[in-house]
Amino acid sequence: MIERRRPVLVRLLVAACLVSLLFPVSPASAAGPRDELGQVKDRLEDARTGLRHVALRKRAELVDLQVLDSRRAALDRELAGLNAELDVAQGVLDDAEAALQRTTSRLLATRERLDRTRRRLAARQDDFASRARASYMYGGSGAYAGLVFDMDNAEEFSRGVKYARAVLQHDHEQVVAISSLERQVLRTTIALQRLQAEHTRQRAVAVAERNAVAAIVARREAVAAQVAEQVEVHKETVSELEGDRRTYAAMVEQLRLESAQLEAEL
Repeated sequence: MIERRRPVLVRLLVAACLVSLLFPVSPASAAGPRDELGQVKDRLEDARTGLRHVALRKRAELVDLQVLDSRRAALDRELAGLNAELDVAQGVLDDAEAALQRTTSRLLATRERLDRTRRRLAARQDDFASRARASYMYGGSGAYAGLVFDMDNAEEFSRGVKYARAVLQHDHEQVVAISSLERQVLRTTIALQRLQAEHTRQRAVAVAERNAVAAIVARREAVAAQVAEQVEVHKETVSELEGDRRTYAAMVEQLRLESAQLEAEL
């Protein structure tokens, strides 16, 4: 916290001195020219003393101002470093967000693929169940073979063999297709679980980076506020010193002219 009370108190003391110089207490009886000249010279000496005091204070304040300038330069460098750090963290956060978006898209696509596969599997299972029931009702594959050997002529026998083979081949393809779909569903499920884990990891990374960026921004704002406060104190001090210098210089000049005029009248 920058000390503000001391410059204000000094400012009040300077104002009190100026008031006493501008509006001196009049004696009870009318003073003669020499007495008036003495009073003016006393006020002139007081004004010169005040001017010297301001000069000394100004030199001391200039030292403080140099410290403030050094501090401000250090804060500027710190701000530059924080800005660079913020840019890096923001870049990491952007990358994490992009990766998270890609993973989320893949996750949604995989879930849709899993749903489609399960629907296909359910349809194939229903078809296979119907075929199995029909095969059971007509005696299974053995019944097809019996049907073939009961044919009366070669043409019927040939058609029967083809039909039996087609039925058996279809049943075999159904079993293979269902088995393949089952493996596909299993692979898809495993892939989905891996994507879910990756999604969780990337989300954690993104949150951590976002928190890091937020902390950097908070530090940056605190430093920026400190810089602004330092600059404000700098401006106020310079303004006060310049105002005091001008006031005392004008007072010295005014009293010097009054003193010269009174001396000329004697």
